[in-house]
Amino acid sequence: MSYPYPRHSPEKSSDILANLSGQRGWLKVVVQTKRGKLMYGLCNALDTEAISFEVFLHDKQGTPLNQRILVPFEDLKALFIVKHFEGQLSNVANRVVDLPPFPPIAVEFKDGEIIVGRPMEPQWEKVSHILLRPEDSGSNNILILVERSAVKALLSLDAYRKRQQQEFTAFTQKHFREGQTQEECLGDFYFSRHDYLQAETHYRNALEQCASNYQAKHKLISTKYNIGVRYIRQRDYVNALRYMELVLVLDPAHTEASGKAQKLRERLRVKETLENVHSQLSCSMDPVQMRRFIDCSWIWEHQHFIITGPAHAGKTRLACSLGHKVSKKGLVVQYHRMPNLLTELRNAQKTGTDIQMLRTIEKSDLLIFDDWKDELFNEEERALFREIIIARNQRKATLFIAEMPRNDWHHLFGNHTTSDPVLYKILHDAHKIHLEETAP
Repeated sequence: MSYPYPRHSPEKSSDILANLSGQRGWLKVVVQTKRGKLMYGLCNALDTEAISFEVFLHDKQGTPLNQRILVPFEDLKALFIVKHFEGQLSNVANRVVDLPPFPPIAVEFKDGEIIVGRPMEPQWEKVSHILLRPEDSGSNNILILVERSAVKALLSLDAYRKRQQQEFTAFTQKHFREGQTQEECLGDFYFSRHDYLQAETHYRNALEQCASNYQAKHKLISTKYNIGVRYIRQRDYVNALRYMELVLVLDPAHTEASGKAQKLRERLRVKETLENVHSQLSCSMDPVQMRRFIDCSWIWEHQHFIITGPAHAGKTRLACSLGHKVSKKGLVVQYHRMPNLLTELRNAQKTGTDIQMLRTIEKSDLLIFDDWKDELFNEEERALFREIIIARNQRKATLFIAEMPRNDWHHLFGNHTTSDPVLYKILHDAHKIHLEETAP
C-alpha cells in the first residue's frame, strides 16, 4: 500500500479539517474507541455525516504502519486532532485554533472520563458529533471530536464544578477519617470515580506532605497499577509497562505488577524480529558493527553501543527489537525514554524513592536510554547518570539512542564529555551505528 501524502489528495475533504488546516492536508489524529482502544494515524477527511472515517495508521513515534482502517462513528468515543502523537510540544509548530465565542462545557463520558472544552458550533446541542476546542491553548490537542452516544452528561462548566463540589462534600462527610489529609481524601474521591490520573496526583501530593504516610503510599501503588491496567485495555503496551515498572519501584514485591510487566516485555515488538527491522533500515555504518549489534555479543561482553541518526530513522524500533530478543534469553532489560525517566526521577525525589529507583536502573543487564539529549539534565542529574554509566562499565551493557549527526557522540554529555577523561574513554570505546532517515 502506498503511503498517503498530499500527492494522493482526495477530491472531498470535510469542513472540520479544511477549516483547521486552511487546506486539504493530512493531520495527526488519536482515535479512542468506546472499548478503550487507542489508534494513532493521519486523516484528511472527516465527514461527520458519513457512517465512518478513514485513518492511515502510525505508531506513537510517527512511523507509518502501511495500514489503513475504517473507524465506524458508532464505535468511537472521541477523536483527538493533535500536534504530536507523544505530546512533545517543543518539537512542533504552535498550531492553535481560535477560541470560539461559546462558553466552555464539561463532557462526562459513560466510562467516567471528563473533558472540558468550548463547542466550535452554535448548534452543538443538536448534533451527533460535538467538536470541541480545549480550554488550554498549550494542550497537545488542537480539536476534539466527541461521539454523542459515548456521552453520559453534558454540563456547563459552572454546573459541573458545582456538582463536583457537592459530590466531594458528600464523599468527605461519609469517608473522611480523623488524621487524614485533604490531599489523601481528594485522592480517595477521584479513585472512587475511577479517575486514576487525578487520584495519582493527589496521593503523590499527600506523600510529599508526609513521607511516612504509608497508607497514601499503598493507595498510590494501587492507583499506578490501575492506570497500567487501563493502558493494557487500550493496547498501549509501552505506557502499560512503564506504569507496572513504576509500581515495582515503589513495591518490588508486587506480584501482579511483576507478572504483568514480564508479559508486557514479551509482547512488545514480539512480531518484529531484530533481523527484520535491520533489513528495513538504512545504515551508513560498517556492516561489521551492525552484525555485532544484532548477534548481541557486545551485551554478553558488557560493552556499550551508541545509535545516532535523525528522527524517524528507526532507532527506537531497532532498540526495542534488540531488547525483546535479549529478554527472551533471560536477561533483565530496561527501556527508558529520557524525558519520561527524568520526570519520574524528579517525582521519586519528592517521595524519597529516587535512590531505590536508580539502583533498579543500574542493576539491569541491558539498559536502553532512548531520546537522550544533554539539555534535558540539570547538573545534579547529569552527575547521577555519569556515575551510573561509570559503575556499569565492564559490568553491564548500555545502549544510547540520540537524535544527532554522525560522529557527534561526544556531545552526549555536552562539554562534560571531553572534560571528563573516564567518561570520554567509555563513550569513545563504545560501538557506534548511524542510521539514515528511511524513505517514506
